[in-house]
Amino acid sequence: MKQLKYFILGIIFYIAAIPIIESLAEIISTCLELLKGKASAPVLKLNKDLLKLQSDLEKHDEATCVGFDIKSSEDYYDDDFEDKRRSKKKR
Repeated sequence: MKQLKYFILGIIFYIAAIPIIESLAEIISTCLELLKGKASAPVLKLNKDLLKLQSDLEKHDEATCVGFDIKSSEDYYDDDFEDKRRSKKKR
């Protein structure tokens, strides 16, 4: 009779208590995530301010690209290329 009583209590525990414990664990983990989010909000604001200050300090020159000069479109003329082609054909 004791074994049957333990068996029924085990089934009731499995059906009722385990989902309740799981729900409590989810609530606790959600509260911890909220605390983590509140702690990281000031850091994100500071990062945003730093990026804004950094972009103001760095002036980008359109003629440079990673230490190299970008040639403007005025340097390229189609006529120059055609002249070179004609001179090669004449040789």
